[in-house]
Order: sequence, then C-alpha cells, then structure tokens
Amino acid sequence: MLSMEETEVIENDGADTSLKWVMREALRGVTLDLGPGVSGASRARTGESSISGLKVVGESISPAFHLQLEESTGCRERDVKLLQEIVTQCMDRGIALTLARYLEKEEKYLPPPSIRVVVTVEQTEEELEKAATTISRVAQTVLL
Repeated sequence: MLSMEETEVIENDGADTSLKWVMREALRGVTLDLGPGVSGASRARTGESSISGLKVVGESISPAFHLQLEESTGCRERDVKLLQEIVTQCMDRGIALTLARYLEKEEKYLPPPSIRVVVTVEQTEEELEKAATTISRVAQTVLL
C-alpha cells in the first residue's frame, strides 16, 4: 500500500511502467484518479483491499506478478482448485489469466499456488480497471 506522501503524484518513466502501476494498484484496492495523461503522471488515494482473500506478490519492475491466497486452506490441492476456479470464471468473463506452473517434484522450495497476471503496454487503463474489477468480484464469490 502506498503512503500518503507517495500517493500525491507518481511520475513514471514510460507507458509500460505506468500501466503496470495502474493494474497493481487497482488490484491492491487503491482508488485511482488517472487524469488526462496516465503515462506522464498518476494520482492515487489509498483505500481498503478490494480483493478479499488474495494478496499481490511480485517485484515492482516486473510486467508479471502473482495473486496468492492470503491464507492457505492447509492443502495445496485445495488451494490450486480455488485459484483455478477464479481463473476459469475470469476467463468466462473475458479476462485471460493462468495459474503459475511449477515442476512440483523437482522444486526444492515450491512456491505457494498463485494466479499469474501479466500487464502489457497494449492494454488500456479501462481494460486494466475492468480486469481488476472482474478479478476482485470473482475472488469474492469463490473465496467467501
């Protein structure tokens, strides 16, 4: 979550960074005020998490990040099924997502199951907002 000082004006060095920032903050529950030129500067106001039961994980410089369950069910198979249901319902609504795949038997430290989200420069602010809203609504339905 952004501090109040960080939310006033955030300068980005390119459209790709800006769009990734918009998607990440939308998924984190930040209310966005995009103004006329999102690639130049963005304004945001912090809010409550909009995706109950999921957390955003990943490096800020990466075009991909992951959505993991805030709390595991205690069974990896059940966690994967819950996340797969979110992916399936999002796909039915026109949002392309995928589960992160791992070589489970070969991994020394197997990461928790997650949904992989990728943001590209081709996506508009409206598409990113739609994706964030859809993911949030589907997650609430599946996880509650």
